[in-house]
Amino acid sequence: MSNNLSEISEFKCPLCSKTLANTEYELAISQLEEKLQQNFDEKNSNQKEEFEEQISRLKKDYEKTIEENHRSHQIQLEQMQQDIEKSYKTQTELMQKNYDSILKQNEKQFVELEKQLKAVHKKEISEKGKEISQLKKEQEKFKKAAIDQANATYAQKERELYQTIQERDVQISRFAGEIESLKKQLQQSQSELKGEAGELDLYSSLTDAFPNDLFRRQKRGQSSGDVIQQIRIRGKSLDTPIVYDNKAANTVTKKDIEKAKKYQKIHGTNYVIIVSANLPKTSVPNGLFGTREGILLVHPSIVTEVAKQIRTGIIDVSKLSMGKEDQKSKQAKLYQFVMSSEFSMTIEDIAGINEKLYLLQTKEEKDHNTLWKTRRDLYDQLVKTYNDVTSGIESITQTDLDEITAEVLEK
Repeated sequence: MSNNLSEISEFKCPLCSKTLANTEYELAISQLEEKLQQNFDEKNSNQKEEFEEQISRLKKDYEKTIEENHRSHQIQLEQMQQDIEKSYKTQTELMQKNYDSILKQNEKQFVELEKQLKAVHKKEISEKGKEISQLKKEQEKFKKAAIDQANATYAQKERELYQTIQERDVQISRFAGEIESLKKQLQQSQSELKGEAGELDLYSSLTDAFPNDLFRRQKRGQSSGDVIQQIRIRGKSLDTPIVYDNKAANTVTKKDIEKAKKYQKIHGTNYVIIVSANLPKTSVPNGLFGTREGILLVHPSIVTEVAKQIRTGIIDVSKLSMGKEDQKSKQAKLYQFVMSSEFSMTIEDIAGINEKLYLLQTKEEKDHNTLWKTRRDLYDQLVKTYNDVTSGIESITQTDLDEITAEVLEK
């Protein structure tokens, strides 16, 4: 309690230093603060008015100064412009005088320089003329020496070439006989290869047409037909074979007919067929089937059809239960029928039907190809039209995209 009283007694008035109680001290402080605030506000307001008046006066003085400066500057600018024009005019007149003087001096110097250059050029031309004449003389000498050397070299090469030509002529004369021999061998081998190819085609066609029959080809070095067909029915081979002689030459000769007759005796059959794509028109007017001295002449395109007819006749005769003499008689009649014009007409009819079928097949294939080509062309036109439309759209969109990009870049 005594401590609290001592603390209260320490509060004094800030103005008169009189000891005050706590509440009195707070009241005095509050009044003092209000009075200070009023003094401050009054003083601040007065200072603000004074400052505004000073600013207004300074502003007027500044505007007046600016106006005076502007007038002074305008007068100075006009004076400077006049001075510059006078100076420019004076300098222009002076430069014109100097230019005229320099121009006259340059003209004199140019005339003198032109004279000097002409003299120097004339002297150089004279010297160059002398050099050219000297070079022409040296060129003539060099040309003459080169021609002499070339003539000598040409003569030497001519002698060497003549000697080489003579040596080659000797070699050519030596090789001429060998070349002719090789040509003959080559022609012979080519004809043999051609005949071999035709024989293989014939063998393939026959084996495909008659898979149950036996076929054998001629062995080289033996006198025999190219292909021998042994007819088989029910696992048994018939005695009468069909013999084929393939010819790749340009025509069927008398020698070929004689060989075919020998094959008839060798193989014990009347049915020897010469197969050739170049049948003689005298014996085969239709170019497909004919006979000559008892030998059948057949084009490769119908050889299987002819073989079918002959094969059927041989099988029918073999099925008859009769003696050998009767069978021989029937075979002879069959052979006569095969050699007859009636059989030839039948074969011609078969060939004609085959040709019509081939032409029909060819026409059908051609029509299909034409249809496919037309369809492919239409597809190509469709694709082209689609590409044109797509390209047009892309060009438009691309142009717009380029313009937009350019605008963005510019921004």
